[in-house]
Amino acid sequence: MIFELFSEGRILLWIQANLRNDFLNAVFIPFTHLGDIGIIWFGLGIFFLLFKNTRKGAFFALISFGLSALICDGFLKLIVNRLRPFDAIPELMELVERPKGTSFPSGHTTTAFGFSVAFLLNTKKRWTGWLVLAIAVLMGFSRLYVGVHYPSDVVSGLVVGSAVACIVTFVGNKILVRSH
Repeated sequence: MIFELFSEGRILLWIQANLRNDFLNAVFIPFTHLGDIGIIWFGLGIFFLLFKNTRKGAFFALISFGLSALICDGFLKLIVNRLRPFDAIPELMELVERPKGTSFPSGHTTTAFGFSVAFLLNTKKRWTGWLVLAIAVLMGFSRLYVGVHYPSDVVSGLVVGSAVACIVTFVGNKILVRSH
């Protein structure tokens, strides 16, 4: 555990020392807040529901978003109960208000990948799906950049959200096939 925190802490301190600057602060601080309570994902979901070619993807993405949030915040964070990096690494300066709750997994990343992977797997507009996935990757990175998650929190969020998206896609498509 000490080795894990040390090496992950080194990554966060490297980001702090080598990547942070005024320009990226102006990009990533407001961007990371778009993930607060899923603002960006609800907005994209509602927008994509308006178009026939993206409607199914948006529907599955919103379901996956909700289940990802429930699994992450209602189950995993309570069981793992991991301290935030700014509480364990004195040299790390967070760039946003300290989030309440525990660190593992990253809720922003879990819901981002839950939404984006489900959308990508279920939309007819593949390029749009890849664009939404790129936004999810940036959301995960933003959580490292602002100093509120360890890399393993973000990677775990990617895995959990993607797994939920795949399950939602599998079950949802089975239901759609039966209803036709």
